[in-house]
Amino acid sequence: MHAALELPELRDLIGRYLSTQDLVHCMGTCHAWLHTFEPLLWSGLKLYDSRSYASADALQSHAPLISSLSFTGRFPDEYFEVKCSNLQSFSYCGSTMVQSRIGLLTKFIRAHKESLGSMDILLYGHTPEEFLWDAIAHCSRLESLALRFAEVLKQDSVVFWTSLQNLVSLTLTDALVPYDGVFFNESLKTPSLSPILRKLKHVYFARLRGLRSEDQMQLLEKCPNLLSIYWRGIGFSIRFAMERFTQYLQTGKWPGLVSLDVTGDEVLDELLAKMLQSKANSGVRKPQSLMLTKTGFGSKSFAAIQEEGTLVQSIQTLDLHACFSVSSKMLQKMLETMPNLKHLSADRICEKDIVMGSNWICHGLEHLEILIDLNDDNRCLSLVARQERMYDRLALLTRLKVLGVTRYAAGSASSDSATKMTHLLENGLGRLATLKRLRSFKFSPGHQWMSEDEILWMIKHWPQLESVSSGLTQDFGLGFSLIRQLDQHGIKTL
Repeated sequence: MHAALELPELRDLIGRYLSTQDLVHCMGTCHAWLHTFEPLLWSGLKLYDSRSYASADALQSHAPLISSLSFTGRFPDEYFEVKCSNLQSFSYCGSTMVQSRIGLLTKFIRAHKESLGSMDILLYGHTPEEFLWDAIAHCSRLESLALRFAEVLKQDSVVFWTSLQNLVSLTLTDALVPYDGVFFNESLKTPSLSPILRKLKHVYFARLRGLRSEDQMQLLEKCPNLLSIYWRGIGFSIRFAMERFTQYLQTGKWPGLVSLDVTGDEVLDELLAKMLQSKANSGVRKPQSLMLTKTGFGSKSFAAIQEEGTLVQSIQTLDLHACFSVSSKMLQKMLETMPNLKHLSADRICEKDIVMGSNWICHGLEHLEILIDLNDDNRCLSLVARQERMYDRLALLTRLKVLGVTRYAAGSASSDSATKMTHLLENGLGRLATLKRLRSFKFSPGHQWMSEDEILWMIKHWPQLESVSSGLTQDFGLGFSLIRQLDQHGIKTL
């Protein structure tokens, strides 16, 4: 083993999985190790406050090694003077925003305009002027930008939109962006700014103020090459314009769209069905990810997926949590007809529907969060035997990384009336020894009675396990002991 560590490429590979403290220890071993691990230590740097690990002088002396830099909290203004020739990613989250900091931030961005490819900036507490947007606009390699709590002045709106011209990914959360007639009204003689958004492929809008729902949909319409949309509104005042969104899809907008993440009861079942039918019949890229928490997804949407063979084949991610019209039979049908499904999150599936249905064919499933309800009045088998049957079904999903089968079920599928699985070896937990890739084991609190035997079994048979829900047992003292035992093996409790 010692001889193997003489290979720089092996040390480099190992170093990418080490903590900052471990990297520091390795650097002190010998000169060869210092040469390998020092670049890894400095390549991705996170500075949290004025008590951070490095002075501004130390940062500057190692600047050529820094490719990713994050400033968070209180830190000296001198940090903004550091010039990193290879800086590709920058994140800023200051504790307060004052005019001097805005100026320093603008200057820092200008100094790195040739190398920056990604920025994530929180602008809470101050309204920046056009100089900041102009600095961002001159970052020739910038493809990903996230702005949080930004407030764009109306007179700066043209400069702001221009700064987005080369972006592939745009995130706007809790931001105030004013309506701009030039940008949104192509009938005006003033040249439209819409072409600058043609490169955008991924948008993430959450609680965006200043633009009505229809305005935001018009903004999305000006991004014809979108691959993914994440959208969250503001209560009942700004909601997703689902009807207009569906109309756009029916006319051929966003032909490459494969991922949609929206929520809200305005996302009606009928409109979702029309959307799915439009994508299925468009002859271009089909949906791969549908995150539809708390929407109206129901029988019509389900039928649209099942009737279109291309959708059954294309969908890989499906989140239907708190979709009250989704039945257990629908979920069973999805599991037995969608071979490429990798992620399924929903409320409740009944043991009876699983047993009466066909075998699940989604053998590549990596993430399953759903409540398996054993309450079907089956008196022919004991509760233990019924749980063993469910464990046998789950054991076939050998690629699972996240498993949660006692999750909270919302609405009419209340988890209070369900009979949940209790994860004990005597109930069949040992049948899940096939899940060698499992990283997270989740369950709702208040229903488990695990002992040290179950914990030791998990540690032995799930070598990649990283986290387990904290409600291991209702015995407080024992629970504390079990959590400590997991912690000793590097397994966190959620």
